[in-house]
Amino acid sequence: MRIIVLSGAYKNAGDFLIVERSIQLLRKQFKDCQIEVIKRNQNLEEMLPQLNGSKAIILAGGPLYAPDIYPKEIPLVKDLVSIKPKIYTLGCGWNGISDSADYIYGYYKFSAMTKRLINRIEYDSGYLSCRDWLSVKALKANGIETTKMTGCPAWYDLNFINQIRINESVHLSFDKICVSDPAKTQNLRQALSLVRYLRDRYKDAKLYYIFHRGVVENQELDFFRQQLEQMEVVISNIEGSKEGFSIYDDCDLHIGYRVHAHIYNLSRRNISVLIEEDGRGAGVNHALGLERIKAYKDNYHRIVGNSIKHRLQRKVQNKIWGIGNYECNQWVLKEIDDYLTKLSETEYKIFQSAYEIMKTSYLCMENYLQYIGEQIGG
Repeated sequence: MRIIVLSGAYKNAGDFLIVERSIQLLRKQFKDCQIEVIKRNQNLEEMLPQLNGSKAIILAGGPLYAPDIYPKEIPLVKDLVSIKPKIYTLGCGWNGISDSADYIYGYYKFSAMTKRLINRIEYDSGYLSCRDWLSVKALKANGIETTKMTGCPAWYDLNFINQIRINESVHLSFDKICVSDPAKTQNLRQALSLVRYLRDRYKDAKLYYIFHRGVVENQELDFFRQQLEQMEVVISNIEGSKEGFSIYDDCDLHIGYRVHAHIYNLSRRNISVLIEEDGRGAGVNHALGLERIKAYKDNYHRIVGNSIKHRLQRKVQNKIWGIGNYECNQWVLKEIDDYLTKLSETEYKIFQSAYEIMKTSYLCMENYLQYIGEQIGG
């Protein structure tokens, strides 16, 4: 049996992690299957015979439930009917900029083409696998009720899945601290302030700063790196594969902006603090009951009405939210300081609860994969 995985892994290390863990889950369920990975950011018309020769097509993780994903970000083919195997999702998610009800129900709407793709997957699979509850909410806001919250495939390191205590290798004195880089350049100064704060609070710790999507050389980043070097921070770039995540294996504390650095550490039962940059971070922390610390000011407001004036206002606002006017949260360091103190004084028990949720969600993921197996005869 051959299964095709449509991968969103192009550069960002986190996307490679999603694909790798998706493959591990599929191989556990379908022991003798052949898995072929194809990048999903390309037109697949010429690959139709390849696609149609498979038993199933899996969209593995990533922000599939986004307003204009098909065909803009995931071209697939022009006529979806020409794809013969059933299409399934595996822990896919939304990609919003605010988790407010006004935003999700009032603005977060799928294009007609995107809804066509999602309706096709819904028809094929019966259920849309979601990585978090905000993704479930975003689908329901678009009239799609058949969902299963399975968690993201990257949540599941099969070696740790039944463990609900902090990894015994973690030193609560935080000897090794890893800081993951922001995806948004607007947060670069905030990230530098974060490193300075950590250097001051944990004077004896070894600090690592990790780029997940590579380094674009410019004057601002040159200054940033110089500042890190002056603070004796080790700089690492892990773009382009999953292997670089091993830098976190013996990490005592991860704190930073990358959602999959957060997930990877939690999956290995390390301590992790995520600074949310958008709805992806909001989704994982909301689902796992962890503290919500935002890098930004959540200043989205719904503009009501359908007059020319209101439509123009919404268009301007959408552009603002899409390209900039991103206001950083000036209280981030205070929130982090309060949270680290709270964690210490409560003996990090919030993580035990999060690990329990991950374990329970894994059972949902297992059941969903078994359901796929029953459908395709695997």
